[in-house]
Amino acid sequence: MSVTTWGFLVLAPRMRIEAGYRPVLFWSALTAVYALCACYAASIGVMQLDEFDHFEQIQRFRHGIFSPFVETLTTIPGYHLVVAALLRLVGGDSFAAARLVTSVFGLFAVVGFHRLRSDAVGHEDYLATAQFAVLPIFFLFAFMVQTDAASLALTLWAAWAAGRQRHWLAGFFLLAAEGMRQNNVLWLALLAWPIVGRMGHTRAGLAGFAQRILPYALAAAAFVAYWAGHGSVVLARGQLSAHPDFSLHSGNLFYLMFLGAILFVFPCVDSWLRFVASVRQRPWLIAVPLGLAAAYLATFKVDHPFNLIQPPDLRDWLLMRTQASTLWYCGFGAVAVFGGLGLLWQKLLTRDTAVFWAVTALFVSLSWLIEQRYYLIPYALFMAWRAPQPEWAERATLALWAPLAVLLFWGMMTGQLYI
Repeated sequence: MSVTTWGFLVLAPRMRIEAGYRPVLFWSALTAVYALCACYAASIGVMQLDEFDHFEQIQRFRHGIFSPFVETLTTIPGYHLVVAALLRLVGGDSFAAARLVTSVFGLFAVVGFHRLRSDAVGHEDYLATAQFAVLPIFFLFAFMVQTDAASLALTLWAAWAAGRQRHWLAGFFLLAAEGMRQNNVLWLALLAWPIVGRMGHTRAGLAGFAQRILPYALAAAAFVAYWAGHGSVVLARGQLSAHPDFSLHSGNLFYLMFLGAILFVFPCVDSWLRFVASVRQRPWLIAVPLGLAAAYLATFKVDHPFNLIQPPDLRDWLLMRTQASTLWYCGFGAVAVFGGLGLLWQKLLTRDTAVFWAVTALFVSLSWLIEQRYYLIPYALFMAWRAPQPEWAERATLALWAPLAVLLFWGMMTGQLYI
């Protein structure tokens, strides 16, 4: 991709472009960047991470073999069925074609984020959308044969529809998101909470409440039916020991905080400045970072077998250092506490901030394997709902993320750098 194209994405929100042309120019540039990246990813043709298992399942569906499922597949194969159908529609039958088709989900997620962000701030926020488009832990997965981009896209659209009071559409998107990654069912608590919270403040009565909550209840019932019928949340029974049902672990929660401190460093610094000012008025607030530190010391450990393999990636290398060195352990914890309070103290443009963070904590804590892909939905919703920062901070964030996203994308595609 050219420097000129990236430069446009960074500068376009500030350029004095006639209102009618700005959307066309922005989306054209963004689509061009994504198309170039998709073609590059397709040209590499080297499978990374779990792509082999996903592509094998897609190939089975593509050629009319609907059983048995791949023994190592952990998710309901909705993503695989959709990709197989699209490949059949366009006549594709290769891994490169699967990567090209999957890249469409990345753009679908970006558009969903843009709509959700626009509703939150009351206007078109191209700068925030450009940030999301190059979010380093999202950008590379948008072009891989993985469920992540599709799962994220559908959840974002479910949140947008719920915010617009289009509950049946939200229920449809949420059900589809469950078909991509079944643990997405947890987000129905966030989407349905406004209905429950305002139940006593409306005149619609029980019938009106039931009508609004029904789409979410059906999505929950679909998950319960799958879980009861299948016997486990994870699809492949052989993976049950690595992905146990309803087992709480703090590893992902603190790694989410750690990455938050790095990715959202400017908002986190601002949060801490406001927190220090608040502590002067309410000294008891010091219990928040102290509580996070105590929880880290009491619960954080790295014991999932997949995180302890001789690490080819930066994440596991870092996690293994925290278990081998007290200095690394304390340093990681300090950064995580900095990021945790920095995220919590952000002003969000939603009345359900506490519910959002509660669902986020539960969502990531139910996964034993520490994996940054699990934070895509929490980070995306956070970015969509957070109050805007000073423009210099927003632009600095975008300027830092764009080259980092390109570096990680190149590293993952070529196998030179893993995260």
